[in-house]
Amino acid sequence: DIEVADFVALDLEFSGLFLNTAREGALSLDLYYKKCRDSIPHFLPLQLGICCARHRPQADRPPDAQGPTGAAWELRCHEFNLWPQDRRLFTADMQSLRFLRAHGFDFNAFFEHAHAYARLPRSSASGAAAAVKRLPGWHATKVLDALRRAGVPIVVHNGLLDLLHLYDKFFGDLPETREEFAQAWLSEFRLLFDTRAIAQEGRFQVFRNLSGGLSLEDLHRHLSALPGGLGDRQGPRLERADAPGDGKKPA
Repeated sequence: DIEVADFVALDLEFSGLFLNTAREGALSLDLYYKKCRDSIPHFLPLQLGICCARHRPQADRPPDAQGPTGAAWELRCHEFNLWPQDRRLFTADMQSLRFLRAHGFDFNAFFEHAHAYARLPRSSASGAAAAVKRLPGWHATKVLDALRRAGVPIVVHNGLLDLLHLYDKFFGDLPETREEFAQAWLSEFRLLFDTRAIAQEGRFQVFRNLSGGLSLEDLHRHLSALPGGLGDRQGPRLERADAPGDGKKPA
């Protein structure tokens, strides 16, 4: 799925967000990065969700495709419960855990079916490919390796914490400054899009004309109501393509 995708959307669920939960005024980018950097090593990513999106022109769609004819975006979604390969102590925020439980997170499945993960060797390191190949097929690290090798654009929504966790857990310690982190991230993944940043600062500045929140749901609701948008029959069509198996295997 990753190798043929036009882009891959990512989302993580965490055991907590920040060590310091006191209310603070507006922080500069440097101070916010420091706050994130101080907190992220203490928390775990509990689940990684990926959606592999592929544009299928009408001529390229399988003959048994359901729904109206014409081009469509084919979506293949996977969820991976995550658990560190090596024993480690971590921090859990009860407020975050309650939020996950209220939104349907299955903690029993998390403990029973979690996929181990570990840091990837640098792509330039000698023997890196062989080291990854030796990992079991269900190892979550293989998902990140596939993303890195495919070089497909990565899409997030308000995804700085997701990116920082992915780097910290799968690649290496977080750099001291945000500029160094940007360079380190781009050395692994060249193309990145944050839909919240695009909606706020992009050419159309969608969120500036939107009453309400800045969540992905708010953005989807707004775009669905536009002529030619997601809710328009003449607009782009999305098709969910169920992946084979139980959805617990790496893509």
